[in-house]
Formats: sequence, C-alpha cells, structure tokens
Amino acid sequence: MRKIIISLFLFPCFLGWPPGGGLARAEALKLAPDAPDRYVVQKGDTLWAISGRFLQSPWRWPELWGMNKDQIKNPHLIYPGDVLVLDRRGAEGPRLSKEMETVKRSPRVRVEASPREAIPTIAASDLQPFLAKPLVVDAQGLDGAPRIVALQEGRVIASAGDLVSVVGLPRDQGRMWDIYEPGNPLQDPASGEVLGYEAVYLGTGRVFRHEGKSALLQIVRSRQEILIGARLVRATESTPMNFVPKAPQRQVSGLVISTYGGNTEAGPTAVVAINKGERDGLAPGDVLRVRAGQDRATVERGRASAAVPDLDIGLLMVFRTFDRVSYALVMQATRQVAPLDRVENP
Repeated sequence: MRKIIISLFLFPCFLGWPPGGGLARAEALKLAPDAPDRYVVQKGDTLWAISGRFLQSPWRWPELWGMNKDQIKNPHLIYPGDVLVLDRRGAEGPRLSKEMETVKRSPRVRVEASPREAIPTIAASDLQPFLAKPLVVDAQGLDGAPRIVALQEGRVIASAGDLVSVVGLPRDQGRMWDIYEPGNPLQDPASGEVLGYEAVYLGTGRVFRHEGKSALLQIVRSRQEILIGARLVRATESTPMNFVPKAPQRQVSGLVISTYGGNTEAGPTAVVAINKGERDGLAPGDVLRVRAGQDRATVERGRASAAVPDLDIGLLMVFRTFDRVSYALVMQATRQVAPLDRVENP
C-alpha cells in the first residue's frame, strides 16, 4: 500500500488571490499554536471547527487550501476518515492537503460517498436557524401571492396535517409551498431607509388537489400559528451548507438591524439581520467581525456617530443574502449581539 498526497487546489498562485482583490492581506497566514501536522476527520466534525484547529483566523480557510475562486464556489467535500496533512514549508505559505490511500486490489465496484455524508460547515445542532427560512420582500412583495382563505371546519388555527383552502395557487409551479405572514420593516439604523420587509415563515404545505379556482393544501410542517390570510411562496430548497468560511471580497462596514425571531439579543448559533447584502458584495460563507455598537439614541439620522467603542464581540457567518439585507449566524460571541452593533471585515 502506498500513500499519495493529493492537493485540493489547481492553481495555487492564481491572479487575484486572496479573495477581495484590493483587500489582499499583507500578513502571513498564521497557524493555530497547536495546529497538528496530520488530522483524521471525525464524524461530528465541522468545517468551521477544523479550520479553527489549524488557523488563528478560521475565515482564511481558502488560503490554507490554496483555493481559487471557482473552488470557493464549489468546494471539495471532506468526509469522516479523510486525513488532512499540513505542509508548514510551502512556497506560498502553509498549505493543507488531503492524503489519499491507494491499494492494489482486484477490480471491484467503486462506491462514491454521498455529499450528504460530507462534514457540514456548522454543526447539525446549529441548523435550526436555517429552517426559519428568512425572506425579505418589498412593501407589496406578498400582496399578489396565493393566500389561505379558509381552514378546516371548527378550526381557527391550522397546524401540521390540516387541510386549508387557498386561492391564487398556480397549477404549474410545483406542489410544495412555504407559508408566510407579513413581518416588520427592516430599517437601516444609519439612514432610516426601509431596506425591505421581513416575511415570517410559518410552515410548509403540499398541494392536495385543485378545485376550480381554489386548491386544498395540506400542512406538512408548522413552526408558528397559521391563520386565514397567510401567504404562500413556492418552496425553496434548503440553504446549501457546503460553502467555505472566508473573508468578504469587498470592504464591508455595516450594522446589525435586528435579531431573527423577535429576540432583543442574540448569542452563538442565533441569527441576525445586517444592513448589507448582495449589492455590497456579500455571499454565503462570508465571515464578519462584530463590534460593540451604540445606544439607538446616539445614532444620528443619515449617518452613525463616529464615537463607537472599539470592542470586539465576536464573529458572524453570512448564510443567506438578499439585495440589500443579509442574514448571518453568530459563530462566536463574548457577549450578546444586539441591534446597532457594527459589522466589518475580520
């Protein structure tokens, strides 16, 4: 049996690395003090935890692998049992590679590991916030959406297993529909401008049958009370979990707008909304540093006061982006994250 070290990068010195172009880092990649030379991936590991095992700055994971931009968008998957080998003396700095074993055996059917078996970016126990399916729409975004007009006889609230009557439901857009109710406006704390409206996810339904201009929908999942008037949006696939932790490609400086779910503060694994989105260059996997903000009374309309205490709170990872708003998961925090806390490049 012989061992081959297979690097997971194709172009280690491609033009424009690191991500961010003009934001290229001058400092060398810093390894964690106890970074191992060799690590066997375990069941239950996460990409974030493994990155922290090797790096002082987990968001510099793509640099450690020598990933190019295409590989960041479609990263190689890592599975339990894979052996990761650290080369501390690489010409371009430390590099991590994946050790593959080859064994001479008689021909046999090759069994490929399922992507579902790959280690996730974050722990499975932290996936609950992703199931909330945050959705940002404009002021009239749900006005023309299909809506629930009647519940089963004797019911005032619909829950899983119930049938509800819906109008405006197209016949040619699939059977699965997410159920929302209009939520609160997302207001930019600095400018006062409304960036969108947060629709609240209530549950998911499956078309039972169409009946003329209406349809019967069976509730298959409910997170909150479903009432007459709730709106339907075609169900989307679960948020992909194969993105890699990385720094934003552009300079980002923003504010926490709100905590998702109505809480006033957010700790690790909670979700927050920030006033920067796709137009600002944010993408899933981007890591942001969060710093202590100001009391709302000290924020001047049109611009934030410059007198902001320079206190690091922790790190956020963006997992879903809209045009002007993004949602991020609190990865680390020394205190609760709250509206008006600042976010910026790590």
